[in-house]
Amino acid sequence: MSDVWECRNLIGETSNAVAGVCPEGSKLIDEDSCCLADSVFDVNSHACKSEPMPAIGKECPYGFILVANEGCCPNSDAYAKESTEEKK
Repeated sequence: MSDVWECRNLIGETSNAVAGVCPEGSKLIDEDSCCLADSVFDVNSHACKSEPMPAIGKECPYGFILVANEGCCPNSDAYAKESTEEKK
């Protein structure tokens, strides 16, 4: 499964990339959006303790985080999955 990068809070934290390049301190999260580097997370590394609701266009309402399989999880139920890959 490939990494899918997302901003923790889409309101006010994204900016437009210019020719696929982001300003210093930001990370490219899709073809044309940048997010503050300390707010970026890998969607596939998070899961939900409860049943997530569907995301709409990979976006979740305020107070929810996007988790694997394009679901929205309440922030209070989200957790980081442990990696099963061996570290080299």
